[in-house]
Amino acid sequence: MASTSSEPAVVHAVAGALGGCVATVITYPLLAKSARAANARRRAGGKPEQETETTDPANGEAQSLPRSIPSIPSIPSIPPIPSIPSIQSVVQSYTGLSASLFGTTVSQGVYFYFYSLLRSFFVSRRGAEAPSVVESLGIASLAGMANVLLTNPIWVVATRLQTLSGGSPAASSSSSSPSSSPSSSSSPGSTHHDGAISTGQGPSKSKKSPRRHSRPRAAVSNLQVIKSVYADYGIPGFWNGCGASLIMVVNPTIQYAIYEWLMARTQRRNRRAPSTLHVFFCSSVAKAGATLLTYPMLTIKTRMMSARRDQQYRGVGDAVSSIYRREGIRGYFQGIETKILQSILGASVLLMIKEKITMGVKARLLLAGR
Repeated sequence: MASTSSEPAVVHAVAGALGGCVATVITYPLLAKSARAANARRRAGGKPEQETETTDPANGEAQSLPRSIPSIPSIPSIPPIPSIPSIQSVVQSYTGLSASLFGTTVSQGVYFYFYSLLRSFFVSRRGAEAPSVVESLGIASLAGMANVLLTNPIWVVATRLQTLSGGSPAASSSSSSPSSSPSSSSSPGSTHHDGAISTGQGPSKSKKSPRRHSRPRAAVSNLQVIKSVYADYGIPGFWNGCGASLIMVVNPTIQYAIYEWLMARTQRRNRRAPSTLHVFFCSSVAKAGATLLTYPMLTIKTRMMSARRDQQYRGVGDAVSSIYRREGIRGYFQGIETKILQSILGASVLLMIKEKITMGVKARLLLAGR
């Protein structure tokens, strides 16, 4: 009998982990794109904090131009027909997938395990058939906090890899080797506004190190990112952004509140049972609303996890004030469109697969018990 009480928790943990992995694989390009957009620090006018580049025809090297130089207007032409993405671009969009898959597996497993365990403990102590809505939200919040505290180091590495993927200018300027010491990140040409790994090769004569576009960018491994975080911060660096992540635990609570409000409002107009399409629509709107309300905190978490030491905020409060002062309200919502789409697709796939696996395991257990 002792084992049966722990079986539901294990089933929910495995089902949540498998569902999370499938959802991550399907939506990873959107996830990485939104992370890079959230991590791009801009001035209040909307321009990114970096210089434009052009190619020197003499040697084929990239040269930096200040943004104050106006560009020559081009002759209007017919827009090109969108081409099919190449295999290389598709593969590049999945850079850092292994770390995110590992983080998703552990996070979903930890969350659903603690949620099922806490719920079973609550029911056994109270003797009630099921906890109330408020009690369920409290249990979910406790499980989410345990998940954040245990898995934050994994997501620090995964977030840095997401912000380095996609072939963005900042990403392409990163080297395949991490900086050997925190002081190396302050040398010219080695500090990046998106938390990219610095070259650690010291200053050069030009303001920005030249790069050849024909040379493919070397991939950054998980171990190199781990070494870079440790060189910048030591062990505490793997819990950067933990405060913002703990605040974001309220996301499911907001989503549930919006969902219940929408369902109650529609059921007052229509007495019939809601259809599957209607439930999916209300769930999607609720997820989009919760993402919109908590996205500023997600932006702060992404930047704190991926920032180098000389660009790190002193805390969540300092991040809120700094972003507003330098970038305005728009700075909190960079990449929000992509993130809403990714959140809706990811949540739908996760819950669908989790329910299918859970129902299948329960059916087999019932057949085995007969």
